[in-house]
Amino acid sequence: MLPALSAEDRAASGQSAQGWDGNKHRLLEETPEDTMRPCPPSTSTQQTLQIQSPMIMNHTAVVPEPEVWSLAQDRVEWIVPPAIMAVSEGKWTYWKEDDLDKDTSCFCPVFSWPDDCERVCYDQVERRELYFIENFEVPPGAVSKVDLLGFPAPDARFVELSDGMVTKEFQASHWLYTECVPKRGTVGQRAPTPPLSELPLRSSL
Repeated sequence: MLPALSAEDRAASGQSAQGWDGNKHRLLEETPEDTMRPCPPSTSTQQTLQIQSPMIMNHTAVVPEPEVWSLAQDRVEWIVPPAIMAVSEGKWTYWKEDDLDKDTSCFCPVFSWPDDCERVCYDQVERRELYFIENFEVPPGAVSKVDLLGFPAPDARFVELSDGMVTKEFQASHWLYTECVPKRGTVGQRAPTPPLSELPLRSSL
């Protein structure tokens, strides 16, 4: 589970602190309603996949897969964070967590900060601000300072819905951060190999 928010963190995650004034976001030059559009593919490529679904924009989508290292047979695999990424150029979009069905989570585009938001996370490559309605479990292999180096995004679809039906689907987010911009001087920083003691025993899961 992500670290609990302190009172200071909650204040920093508030609407006004994050740039929302009720009509316009500080990261947008115009209102979100005018700028929401399907996100283009990322330019930071690790693996490329041709999307076949007719609901998804017809382009070659980039699927950045985090590295996974096995450091000991009795420990879970270490999820290796990518080097801390700079924010890519372009406008940001805003997404609220929802349930597509009882087995599938999704994020849908929104134009205002939801009242029931429990946590905000950021995809700096796709320029997305994600509003989580419930906290979630970070995978047990993600042990490298998630507040700085980030963590894998939950397995969820990014869609537009109409009457409960998917009308448009977007490339999923794959890596998230707890802040919308990296700390000064940290871009390119990589995680050191963690001590084995920080990785949970497989038998404990």
